[in-house]
Amino acid sequence: MTGDRRPRPGWLDLPEWRPHKSGVTRRATKRNAPAIVVTAAGVAVFPPRATFGPRTLSDFEFVWIMEGNVVAHFDGQRVEAGPGTVILARPGMTDQYEWDRERRTIHGYFHFTIANQRRWPPFDRWPLARTMPEDDVIRPLFRYVLKLTAEPSACAADHVASVVEVMLGAFLRGSLALAPEPIMTLPVAVERALQAIHDAVYAPGAEEITLDALAARACVTRQHLCRLFRQHLQLGPMETLRLMRAQSAATLLGRTTMSVKEIAEATGFANPFHLSRVFRQTYGLSPQQYRTALWGGVPLPINPVAERLRFAVWSLRVPTNRMTSITTPQNPPLPKTPAPKSGDR
Repeated sequence: MTGDRRPRPGWLDLPEWRPHKSGVTRRATKRNAPAIVVTAAGVAVFPPRATFGPRTLSDFEFVWIMEGNVVAHFDGQRVEAGPGTVILARPGMTDQYEWDRERRTIHGYFHFTIANQRRWPPFDRWPLARTMPEDDVIRPLFRYVLKLTAEPSACAADHVASVVEVMLGAFLRGSLALAPEPIMTLPVAVERALQAIHDAVYAPGAEEITLDALAARACVTRQHLCRLFRQHLQLGPMETLRLMRAQSAATLLGRTTMSVKEIAEATGFANPFHLSRVFRQTYGLSPQQYRTALWGGVPLPINPVAERLRFAVWSLRVPTNRMTSITTPQNPPLPKTPAPKSGDR
């Protein structure tokens, strides 16, 4: 039996959608034409033992297997795809599908064209199919594209193009999983030390801040504090302090025109040379090189402390003015960080 791509009434039914004058892919001038245009979309239901193809594609097609198992062939390449598999077929490919022999098969699909294909990697580097992880980004975006194309509006072309571009980029890179929920909780001692570090970074004092001072603020021994930091952040307390200073300096480099000397003073480094040394260790660039690259839109390395604390839940007091100290009788301001010495934790 050969199936067709017209959606059948029933579960997950979406109407077949094709472009028209008032639709999502309305005729556009060169000035306002979207980079990606969806030309057809829908959800198709096939009975057991149905087949589809062969056909030669004239555009790109995303296919999402929702229910049932599929054996697909693309230019002689065999792909076995179960539920949760997303396939990306390309223009010029000859495809053929053998749908599940025991039960119905349901899949979503949409066809699209790309105005400027040169900005994407060469086709021979594109993956043909990927199995989605449990909490992926592709399928929610796929559902959103199907919704938008089922209810076309004259102003949605650019919006659909943006969504498909995100999908395509994630699919090609293999960056499929969403970020985890912010569920990492930290021990009280680590929270206290982080608060002290934060106060020192955003309100530098006049004296040196030491590991003993952090341990006293955390109400634990210095050895236990180091163990806790390594266990939960994979960083030492003093290393965390240096990286947080570097992160603060990076923010000022990107958002202000302050000089390196001014930034070093504002973030608690001993001098500009100390800032430059820590900056090169952290980002592989001097502060001025970092500023130039950031303003030029060049991707930059992520500060390890930002990566470690991204999903940490802790009761941080953020000052309303980053240059003003927060002081309480229980938490006096902590002093400035010295230049690193050999053996420093």
